[in-house]
Amino acid sequence: MAQSVPPGDITTKSGTNISNARHYHSNKIKGSSRLQEKEQLSSLNERLASLIDTHEKDIDALQQKVDSLTNQLEDEVLLRAELQNQLSSAKEDLEFARASHNNQMEDFRRERQVEMVTVSSEIKKNYQAKLQEQLQAIRADFDAKLQEQLQAMRTDYDAQVAKGTELEKKLDAAQRRIKDLETQLRIVEDDYNNRIQMRDDRIATLERQINDMLIQYQDLLDLKIQLDTELQAYQKLLEGEESRLHITPTTTPNTSTNLSSSVLNTSSSATTHHVSFNDVISSSMSPRRGVKRRRLEQDDLVRYDRSSRTFNTMANSDTDVEVDEVDTEGRFVKISNKGEDEFNIGKWSIKSVGDTREVTFQFHTRQVIKPGHVLTIWSCDSGETHEPTKDSLVMKKQSWPTGDSVRVDLMNEEGVVVAHREMFLESGFRDHLDSTDPDQRCSIM
Repeated sequence: MAQSVPPGDITTKSGTNISNARHYHSNKIKGSSRLQEKEQLSSLNERLASLIDTHEKDIDALQQKVDSLTNQLEDEVLLRAELQNQLSSAKEDLEFARASHNNQMEDFRRERQVEMVTVSSEIKKNYQAKLQEQLQAIRADFDAKLQEQLQAMRTDYDAQVAKGTELEKKLDAAQRRIKDLETQLRIVEDDYNNRIQMRDDRIATLERQINDMLIQYQDLLDLKIQLDTELQAYQKLLEGEESRLHITPTTTPNTSTNLSSSVLNTSSSATTHHVSFNDVISSSMSPRRGVKRRRLEQDDLVRYDRSSRTFNTMANSDTDVEVDEVDTEGRFVKISNKGEDEFNIGKWSIKSVGDTREVTFQFHTRQVIKPGHVLTIWSCDSGETHEPTKDSLVMKKQSWPTGDSVRVDLMNEEGVVVAHREMFLESGFRDHLDSTDPDQRCSIM
């Protein structure tokens, strides 16, 4: 029969077993840590032993170097002492040699002084005569050269006097030329003033003619309006009578319709129809019996164009080069060489003055015009190519001015006008008959 164990004893035994297990585990951990520490100490000892061996080897090598350097130092000290002894002996030898040399130089100097005094006296005696001879030769040579220079100066003076006389003659000729030019200028100014007066008179005459034509036009316009009103009234009466009598209109050609279609065809084929204004006036004023007047429709178009744009030109030139042509649209200016030799116009300039602008173009320093050639200077917007070898120059950023009055001056490098060309516009007039408004069908320009 088994023996029963009290509950209190079972608890005590289980607690004892747990404490024994813990103690065994802690001892095991301590044993493993000690083993690791021993291994680390052994590795450190090995490293320390290797370092000690290395340092001992380095110390031995350094000791050997110290011994070698000590031996070298002793050798150097001995060598220095020997060199100092040699230096002191060399200094003594140098002092002795210097003193001996000074004594020798002093003796040599005294001897040379005596020799120099003797030789100088002899040289002075020997060369005194030669010096006198050379001085006389130099004096004679100088006198001869002086005479030659004096003669050359007299020749130059005579040449300068002759040149001055020639320049005075040229100056007198230039003054006479200036007087002639002033006389020509006064003549040109008088001619210019006369032309301006003639232009003003012509303008006044044209204005009077325009006023007369305006009066005639107004009379014709009033007559036309009156005739149109009468025609419309007759047309309405005729249509009323035809409708009252039940008369069918005949198929005879309608003058108004034919004329309208003819005018429309003419307008579609050409933009402007030119007719004589005097013919229109005479045809409007002449009586036409037995012919029915044409009634103007709203889409009829008749334009009378009588315009003119002509320029009067005045030109002058004092040289072989002259202003040959000036484009009225401002595209180019042409100058020509009428002489038989090549003409240099380097640094010359052209000045063109219009109504509101002034443009100046300067030629290159080596610009020339061959005899019989024409040099053209184009505006920058002309589209031409700059080809100096073909007498075609294009301005870089300028264009020639235009207007009703244009003057072009050709000036030399001193700014003196040597040639010019001047143009004046002669105005015409233009008559229009257009639109449906009778008051706007004719305008004088």
